[in-house]
Amino acid sequence: LAQGVYRIEMAKARLRRLRRRPAILDSTVVLGWNALYVSALLQARKFVSDVKRLGIPDVDGRVYEKSPQQDEMEKWMVDLIANQTKELDHEATEIAAFIRRRLCDDEGYPMYRTYVTTGGSPALSEDYAYFVKCLLDFHDANIDPGPVTEGESWLDYARRVQRRMDEQFLDHRIGGYRACMDNPSDKKIIACYKTEVDANGPNPSAVSADNLFRLYKATGEREYLRRSMLTVGYFYRAVFANPVNMAEMCRTMLRVCVPV
Repeated sequence: LAQGVYRIEMAKARLRRLRRRPAILDSTVVLGWNALYVSALLQARKFVSDVKRLGIPDVDGRVYEKSPQQDEMEKWMVDLIANQTKELDHEATEIAAFIRRRLCDDEGYPMYRTYVTTGGSPALSEDYAYFVKCLLDFHDANIDPGPVTEGESWLDYARRVQRRMDEQFLDHRIGGYRACMDNPSDKKIIACYKTEVDANGPNPSAVSADNLFRLYKATGEREYLRRSMLTVGYFYRAVFANPVNMAEMCRTMLRVCVPV
């Protein structure tokens, strides 16, 4: 009797589960978050491709003769690192190609912030900032652009997107990047503010200031340095008042203002 009751209850539970509404699945693809993921993949690639990081330095500085087992292990690790590097390159390039194909316009500028089936909301300043960051990471990694940039180098593509971002979001008078385009004719925009703290992602102004500084180091054009310093200077007081919530801006400020 007890076994029969148990089976009936289990059958009722299965029926209730079948009648239950399926959980809502958020399949939205966000441009900025995917760009940050690409940057993380390229940072991982940089780490695993540096064989020296895997070695343990001798404390006394002496050089010891390697055994055959150590040589075999080193060859195995080199092969493993090469395979992992190829996998990371492939995944990062595939995501970058998807962003270019689905979330950018015909000229390669970020157009949509999100993608579900047929585009989505317009791209914000953080999407631009994270996208330029991942393009510069591609440039530093020296990966073949292939069809992603359509003949451009990673650096030229990053410079072009950064130029468009500065035109649309940068406050050229006092510095800092607005979250969205300041378009008075768009009635949907209530306020166009400048993000100070790190929220779901790093502060887009901090990332952009770092991108500008990297572009200055790569090209030598002082206009990039001027815009980077202008952006950092706008947040100077805010950083000292609330450094805990502005970690990315603190890191950028140290890099820009105290270059090594």
